[in-house]
Amino acid sequence: METLPFGVVETRELLELSLAGLGFGIRSAHRLVLGKAGVDAVYAGATTTTEYELVRARLLEYLAADEVEVWDLDGGQAGCVLQWWKTYVRHLLLDRRPGEYLLRNLVHVCEGPDAGYLLGRVHGTGH
Repeated sequence: METLPFGVVETRELLELSLAGLGFGIRSAHRLVLGKAGVDAVYAGATTTTEYELVRARLLEYLAADEVEVWDLDGGQAGCVLQWWKTYVRHLLLDRRPGEYLLRNLVHVCEGPDAGYLLGRVHGTGH
C-alpha cells in the first residue's frame, strides 16, 4: 500500500496514482499541440453537430494552441471505469469560478475515433 506524502502533490502524480489504484498504467505519455484540426477531431464527434458548433470557438480558444498530454493506458478494468474516474477528477480537482467556461476540463477520456486520432498523432501514423 502506498500513501501520499505530506505537503503538495503534483496534479499529474495524483492522476497517475489514482489510475494505478483503479488498475490502469500509463503505457506511454506524449505532449502535443492539437491545433484547430485536432480539436475538431477529438471533440466534434462527442456531441451533435449543432451542439459542437455552439461551443467550438471556446474549445479552440482553450485548447488549440496549448500543449496537451496524451496518455496511452493499459489495464484490466472496463473502459467505463475511466469515464467515472474522469467525472470524479473534474469535480474534485478543477476549481471553477462562477461564470467560468464550463467545458474547461482537466481530463478527457477517448474511446472511439478520437482515441484513434490521438494515438495516430503520438505514434506518427496520423494527421
